[in-house]
Amino acid sequence: MEPVRKCAKCEEEKDLTEFYKSGTKFKYTCKACTSEINKTKYKKHPDRAREYQKRYQKMYRDSEKGRAKAKAYREANSKKMAEYQRIYRCLP
Repeated sequence: MEPVRKCAKCEEEKDLTEFYKSGTKFKYTCKACTSEINKTKYKKHPDRAREYQKRYQKMYRDSEKGRAKAKAYREANSKKMAEYQRIYRCLP
């Protein structure tokens, strides 16, 4: 039997697989409730959320690790990316 934990928001008992892991511990809210919380925060403060996304993306893209990871993904998934481009960008 999987270990069970009670969600702090919905108060349902769920398997630990239904909770996000933070380091070596699990979050207090389940994945479904965490998703709802994040959606609410985004709707309440869309400018703040967009600004955070821009800062994070810029920081990640400008790092050596981020560029290396993106390059490795492009090389490993070139066919998948070409198919996506063909479908969604109307390329021949």
